[in-house]
Amino acid sequence: MIQVALGLGSDQLDSVFPFHFGFDEDCRLLQQGRVLGRLLPELKEGDRLSDHFVITQPVMAWRQETIQQRTKSFFLIQSRERPNLMLRGQMVHLPQHEGATLFVGSPWFTELKGLSGLGLTLRDFAPCDPVYDLLLLLQAESMSLNEASQLADRLTAANEDLERRVEERTAELGQANQDLKAEMQRRQQVEQELRLAQKLESVGQLAAGVAHEINTPTQYLLDNNGFIKLGIESLFDLIQAYRKALQTMPRSPQHDAIDAIEEEKELDYLTEELPEALGQSQEGLQQISRIVGAMKEFSHPGSEAFSSVDLNRAIQTIVTLSSTEWKYHSELKTELSPDLPAVHGREGDIKQALLNLVVNAAHAVRDNRHGKSGQIVIRSLATDHTVQIEVEDNGCGIPEAIRHRIYDPFFTTKEVGSGTGQGLSLVHTVMDRHKGEVSFRTSIDEGTTFMLTFPRSL
Repeated sequence: MIQVALGLGSDQLDSVFPFHFGFDEDCRLLQQGRVLGRLLPELKEGDRLSDHFVITQPVMAWRQETIQQRTKSFFLIQSRERPNLMLRGQMVHLPQHEGATLFVGSPWFTELKGLSGLGLTLRDFAPCDPVYDLLLLLQAESMSLNEASQLADRLTAANEDLERRVEERTAELGQANQDLKAEMQRRQQVEQELRLAQKLESVGQLAAGVAHEINTPTQYLLDNNGFIKLGIESLFDLIQAYRKALQTMPRSPQHDAIDAIEEEKELDYLTEELPEALGQSQEGLQQISRIVGAMKEFSHPGSEAFSSVDLNRAIQTIVTLSSTEWKYHSELKTELSPDLPAVHGREGDIKQALLNLVVNAAHAVRDNRHGKSGQIVIRSLATDHTVQIEVEDNGCGIPEAIRHRIYDPFFTTKEVGSGTGQGLSLVHTVMDRHKGEVSFRTSIDEGTTFMLTFPRSL
């Protein structure tokens, strides 16, 4: 067992890490902490961890080789049996124990009232710093058994002392809870901003690379296609002139030969169809050019500083970029105010928020068609004091029971692997940053409309 490899007893390891679990090279469970075992009674020794948990941050499969490369990272792990149970901690590789790995962490929640929802109390948590205690435990390997025993005794005494002090300060928990909640909200805000920056950077790099590779050959094709179209039109004009000239000449065997060649080569058919085919090719190339232009604009939104943003242009860019999400099952219309005033903000952030809303609308329509045609409408309008964007769909609507949670980080109604629960949370963050607000109206099986409201001046 892992506690033997660390030179400690089972009770000592369990008192320090009540939510720990260890697994072998095949990611099968070796052991688990007492509190974790109580929360997940279906988790048995020898089970594959992938049958019980999903690694949601960083997103990866249960492969020990991949996990060992990220041992310095914090992991966020979600229970399949109890989706509201999220564990946050670190992985420690134990090569001296036949390649086993130890996870040490604790439940991750945003409010202390979430403890009761998981069936936990403060007594279930080890009153110590798990990372510091883990370092002490690992140091025990190089000590004698006597020194390791003394270290374990000191840790136990420290835990008992800390538990006593926590009990003495129960009366002060009211203010402490408020401080903890504020700190967790601040940390989530920082993490959201970091994820937003990383997402925009990744999309920008991808779009810039694709646009660079596609733009030059597309321009060649557009120019050459236009040249060919003009050339063919000129040739057809010349052929028509030849035909008229032949009609003025006396009939001869050469006329019959020319008529036979025209019939064999289907000249009349080519005269009718070639210009149309070239026109369709020109239209397709122009669409490629528009998509490339939209990707280049999205990948280079400008400075991170606030500046004047044309919302109508931002909407057109997002409609082009998101077309693969909606064009196969829905019709998207835009109703844009022609005299819409610009807003002061970060163009890249606003486009990302718009993209999230359009993609959500497309998914809602796709999952709730029931034989009806999907409809998405994007509007822009202005009042005396605000500028507003509306994204309306005729999708499934938002159930009343979850409407108060849609902006929570990591909250999603989609299947595991289909959504991260960050889309609307990011929209809310962007609108807060722009001193605006996001709101919605919804009706089950009829659809939802999200409204982004910006101040006309900041």
